[in-house]
Order: sequence, then structure tokens, then C-alpha cells
Amino acid sequence: MYDSLSQRFISLSILSDQTKLAGLGSSEASRVRQYEQKMWEGIEKLRMIKCYRTSRMQNTLFNIFTLVLPPFFASSFGTIGGREGRYGYAVMCALCLHALFEGAKAMEDVSC
Repeated sequence: MYDSLSQRFISLSILSDQTKLAGLGSSEASRVRQYEQKMWEGIEKLRMIKCYRTSRMQNTLFNIFTLVLPPFFASSFGTIGGREGRYGYAVMCALCLHALFEGAKAMEDVSC
């Protein structure tokens, strides 16, 4: 996605140069360049957040709370569900934790 955005910004820059040659005023061209620069800086900030925001400790804690601890609390969920006749609560908690874990793995791809 980053490569696609960089290609689009390159083509936007080329189009800006062509419109400047076609008669666009220098102040308007300067403003267009300024907007391009601000947008590119925003994209770079988002890329840095996505690629470098997670630490090893944060990933370790996330793995512990979503994969290791739920089996230990399964008996408590079963007891609560058995008393109230709601086994769906235990199943939904486990499914939500697993979905959270898989969603985070998908968002933290290594293709930065």
C-alpha cells in the first residue's frame, strides 16, 4: 500500500508540474506543493506508528492475556454459565478474545 501511495504522489507531482507549465500561477503551484508535502508527512507518520508502535513486551502481554489465561478461567466461566444457564457468555468471551488476537496479528503485518 505504501508503494501504491508513493506512486500516486509521484504522479500528482508530475501533474502539478504540467499544470504549472500550462499556466498555473506560481503561488497556486506553491500551495499545491505545500498540500502535497503535508499529506505525505501525515502518511509517513501513520506508517511510523503502524510499523514501530508495538514493543516486544506489549506483544508478550497480549499473547498471555488472549491465549494463556483464558483456559485457566474456563472453569469459572463454566460455573457462571452453569448456574445461570448461559453458556453463551463463556463462548462469546473466548471467541471475542480470539478475534481480537487474530485482528491484531492481521494489522501488525511485517510488510512495513
